[in-house]
Amino acid sequence: MLAVPNHGSVIAQRFKVFEDVPRHLYSFSVRTLTRYCAENDFQIERIATYTSPSDVYYKIMRTTLALAASEQSDERVRICQTFWSDKKREREYTPTARFFDEVGLGVNLKVVARKIGE
Repeated sequence: MLAVPNHGSVIAQRFKVFEDVPRHLYSFSVRTLTRYCAENDFQIERIATYTSPSDVYYKIMRTTLALAASEQSDERVRICQTFWSDKKREREYTPTARFFDEVGLGVNLKVVARKIGE
């Protein structure tokens, strides 16, 4: 089993959040991961996306804080920090995370693959 960031996720495409450095140096789309597996003699048995509510919460939070900071608006930064400081908001993203996975656009790719010939 393999789990990697999904470059084709809604969050990555909409908010241009592609990396999670230093935890991940690369992200993959379904197409690129399928090609990579085939080139290395792995057959994919199952591929799906997985998104936790915290994935959605933190990526949107980081993006909005960065946007507010880039506008050099102390007031917007303060408002964003106050809004995102309530950790209970994370649970509000559970339906969104489930929807992303149902349509195959979740934040992470989960792959079950087998080495060909083994």
